[in-house]
Amino acid sequence: MLDSYPAEGVSLSDTKYRPLPDQSSVPGAPRVPGAVAVTMEHTTVTITREQPKDHIVWSVIGLFFANILCLALAAFICSVKSRDRKMVGDLVGAQRHGSTAFSLNVANTVLAAVLLLLVIGLCFHNPMMLGALSGLWLRLI
Repeated sequence: MLDSYPAEGVSLSDTKYRPLPDQSSVPGAPRVPGAVAVTMEHTTVTITREQPKDHIVWSVIGLFFANILCLALAAFICSVKSRDRKMVGDLVGAQRHGSTAFSLNVANTVLAAVLLLLVIGLCFHNPMMLGALSGLWLRLI
């Protein structure tokens, strides 16, 4: 069966099978006829991650001015923990404690605002309430 096909002779000195001139200078370049050698350059991209926020200033202000249900105290503790985690290098823990401090600060601020609006509304609705609240305030001091 192999006898039916004639053997074809290929000359190695034929010009169409020589490597291209630009391929000979590149090590590891493919030795394929018509191939083009390409030199690749590598680029390194450095991505810096933003430091997580600890919200400690907001926690201190809430602690001194409006500590509703001790939420500002809990937020201050979480803020300090977040700052400690950041100093150690645990950015995930710092982000978690900072997020908790943010949520507690938001809840404290909203409750303080609602309470303030409620007191202002009651004082304008009933002027006698203003006297009762000032008397209560003086007893607490």
